[in-house]
Amino acid sequence: MNTITCQPDTTTVSCATVDGGTSGTASVPTTGSQADEALKTHLQTTFGWKVDDIVLEMYDPGKYVILFDTIASKFIREECSVAKATTDADKQTVQTELCAYVKRDHIRELDVDLNEIYSYYNISTICDDAFRDCTSLTTVAIPDSTTSIGSHAFDGCTSLTTVAIPDSVTAIGVCVFV
Repeated sequence: MNTITCQPDTTTVSCATVDGGTSGTASVPTTGSQADEALKTHLQTTFGWKVDDIVLEMYDPGKYVILFDTIASKFIREECSVAKATTDADKQTVQTELCAYVKRDHIRELDVDLNEIYSYYNISTICDDAFRDCTSLTTVAIPDSTTSIGSHAFDGCTSLTTVAIPDSVTAIGVCVFV
């Protein structure tokens, strides 16, 4: 999760990422659920985050730590039924459930998140049909740990415009990008 600390000054909240890379201000109520909703709305309009992915933690009155749920952290924690992928069947299940998650939430980009998910579950092969018909996908970065891409893995991904394939991939199945 990315963390942002915010320090309010009456009704203006100044926010900066922990690394200092992103900052901004927002005028919000200073107390109660109105402040939470106003701050979430500001973060949505400023950074493009989904309101449902923003978690506010008040650590002092009027001072927040804002956690942003990534695709990977949300998938691993809430969406995937596999705790640890120890068999090929487990890895297949992870990929099937990831495909369903991408379709349901209309996910457009899988880059750092795909690497995090595949690393967490120790997946080195993109299975056959892994992302078939994920029509919302526009960008995919295949993790460096990947050695093969199965047949029809991205078949029907009609919005896909950018795919980064690392040198580690030594086998690609048929009709991968049809």
